[in-house]
Amino acid sequence: MHYILESFYSALVLIGKFDLEIYEIIFTTLHITFYSLIYALFFGIITAFFLSGAKSRAGRLLKIVFNTLLSLPTVTVGLLVYIFLMQQGPFGYLHLLFTKKAIIIGQTILAYPIITSLVTSTLENYDKRLKEFLLTLGVNKLVLMRTILWEARYGILISAITAYGRVISEVGSSMILGGNIKGYTRTLTTAISLETSKGSFENALALGFILLTISLVINIGLYFMRSLWSQ
Repeated sequence: MHYILESFYSALVLIGKFDLEIYEIIFTTLHITFYSLIYALFFGIITAFFLSGAKSRAGRLLKIVFNTLLSLPTVTVGLLVYIFLMQQGPFGYLHLLFTKKAIIIGQTILAYPIITSLVTSTLENYDKRLKEFLLTLGVNKLVLMRTILWEARYGILISAITAYGRVISEVGSSMILGGNIKGYTRTLTTAISLETSKGSFENALALGFILLTISLVINIGLYFMRSLWSQ
């Protein structure tokens, strides 16, 4: 217990003394996870709209596929994206490997099936009479989609929280695609892995506490957002 308290104190010291390296790692983590979540929400919501209205066998099969991908291993995603982005790969000419963009691609792929499955479930369980009512009013598809999204906002928010928890805590994909480059692609999770491998458990625990604090602050912010929406 004493060791954990010392590590917590070390985390506060690292933040309080404005260590540039620590703040670079925090900023990199937030930058990558933010864009990963935005892209995953965009593609996931569009896919969810398609799947929620699909009645065919192909549609049901796609739902099973996305549900299966919920447990997709991060290292597998990292390996597959690495193959596509490596110099000999089909997208090697883009020179994205070992960049923030490569990590964003990997994390977007991880978050995409989570958001798709959860939002699809939310839309399927929603009252179908709303859609029928809006159609009788003659609204266009854009207004229809915007209204349904607003009414299903709580489910979408939960899917976003779940997906964000997945991407901010993953390490395998970030390590493979980003290379854990100091001051460039090093995130909190890859830094924790590095410090642990070096035997610097105190620094690793300090970074772990920082990661937990960020997750807590984000979830509190989303909770208050939900409270405001319900008023």
